[in-house]
Amino acid sequence: MEPRLRERRVFAVLPRATDSGDSAQREAWSFLSSLDLAASRIVPLVFGRDVGTPDAFAGAVLHVSEQDLDWRRLPKRVVAEAVWTRRPDVAIDLSDRFSPAAAYLVGGAPAAIRIGTDPSPEAALFYDLVVTGGPAALLRALEKLDPPVLPVR
Repeated sequence: MEPRLRERRVFAVLPRATDSGDSAQREAWSFLSSLDLAASRIVPLVFGRDVGTPDAFAGAVLHVSEQDLDWRRLPKRVVAEAVWTRRPDVAIDLSDRFSPAAAYLVGGAPAAIRIGTDPSPEAALFYDLVVTGGPAALLRALEKLDPPVLPVR
């Protein structure tokens, strides 16, 4: 992992925006904006459409569509390589419910630490750290970790 905290690279999967509401994705954007990292150090990925993208991340969001998934509903190799070749130090799944596609990308990332926010038993197998309570709880946990994993504003 990059020893300089503010130079670390983060890969994050955001929750899906749904017709019933976009609050989970907006909360995830708020979390990413709370990290004391340059936006260029963060690689956000969205399955489907993104909602409420902060200006700092405009044009940087990786969009994964139905055509980018294989018959098992997992991202095709080209999608995984597009993320993994960026060599993230920390990979985070901010999905609000278990997604095999998100778990595959985050759990398989060549990151020193893989974090999930879904407490389900199948999700825990993919991550080094699971924090329940969503992005807000994850932010509080990151503030308390010693040594720190990511800088928080």
